[in-house]
Amino acid sequence: AMINSETLGSVTLLPGSYPQRAGRHLGGETDLMTRDGRRDAFHGRAGLSGTSAGFLGEGPIAAKGSWLASVRRSYLDYLIKRIDPGNGFAFGYVDAQVKATYDLTTRHQVSMTALLGRAKFEEGDPNIGANEVRTAVSRAWLASLSWRYLPSARLAITQRLYSTGLHYDNENRVGASLDVSRLAELGWRADASYSPAAGVVVDFGGDAERLDGRSTITRQLSSITPPAALNDYG
Repeated sequence: AMINSETLGSVTLLPGSYPQRAGRHLGGETDLMTRDGRRDAFHGRAGLSGTSAGFLGEGPIAAKGSWLASVRRSYLDYLIKRIDPGNGFAFGYVDAQVKATYDLTTRHQVSMTALLGRAKFEEGDPNIGANEVRTAVSRAWLASLSWRYLPSARLAITQRLYSTGLHYDNENRVGASLDVSRLAELGWRADASYSPAAGVVVDFGGDAERLDGRSTITRQLSSITPPAALNDYG
């Protein structure tokens, strides 16, 4: 949901028996390929829907590259609060995406991609229990720096350094923490494609990853909770 569909070059659903280029998972996969920005001139457009507003811009970089940037912001939560302040549901998000590509030579290309997103949920009901979520905030990101090398018309080598992660905090009605999670991944990946003959392509590669994670779940009694609500805690 953090990816603006206008920044995509292709979307492919892979139900099974696909090359394991991204991890070692089973089951279906949706492959999202972001496109490069336009190299002829600057182009920009803004959009407004019933729930969000967004802007996308793209253009050349010194006649040898391109950039693409997108930002979106929802305002449905703002409208709900103004129309019905006592409504029990308010959800909003903001996300941004940037991609830059530059051709060092005819054989070497570098690119950078960054994706950031923040979502917030607020429960408007003042009578929720002490262990129910009043406010939930989630932040996620993905950053990648890649280098592509074409030593010949038959061989392509791509190396990529990337980082991705997720932080979220859930709080109860008095601002006490209920759930906290910090997940982050740093990795390097190398991929190569070789075509020994027409209609034949061999893919190979490898990766190294470092995973960091911390998750805390807290359930506590509140001093303002009446005894009748103790059943909520088991």
